[in-house]
Amino acid sequence: VLLIEADSEAVAEYADWLEGYAVRTAVDGERALDALDGDVDVVLLDGDLADPPAGELLGRIRARRPDCQIGLLSGVSVGDDVLRLDIDEYVPRPIDRDELRETVARLVDHAAGEGAVETYLSLVARRRRIEARRDDADLADDERYRELTGEIAARQRQINTLLAEIGDSVAGESDETGAPPPG
Repeated sequence: VLLIEADSEAVAEYADWLEGYAVRTAVDGERALDALDGDVDVVLLDGDLADPPAGELLGRIRARRPDCQIGLLSGVSVGDDVLRLDIDEYVPRPIDRDELRETVARLVDHAAGEGAVETYLSLVARRRRIEARRDDADLADDERYRELTGEIAARQRQINTLLAEIGDSVAGESDETGAPPPG
């Protein structure tokens, strides 16, 4: 997790709240970009960052790590500007420890789901290319094709499990408030 927060006290507090995660912190955009590498899966970005503005930094982060999950922390009410940003989650402030941890967990789950779906789709595309070139009789005797088919089934089960877990957590959120969660 990379926490980008202009307020040095807040960034230290948020980092403490995220015990159990590997956390990097930055108080400005340049330090954030220096800390951004392949090990960072989740970015929590201060939406009120001034230099560079959060929207500009967001674009630079996406250019370097398009698969990274980004949560925007902001005390500003959701407006058209926020809705247009390429973020995975909007996190209104003030935020408490549990909300921050739940946000990071959702973003991590989202990344796992995206990776599983991407792998599944790649395997399905490979199977389709093979099936287009070979007849059913050949495929029935091909051990590698059976392994590929098994891997596709395993990935599909993985995706179904992830979706069920997400569905359970969404149902739990709606149960607590009596209303479905936003978005």
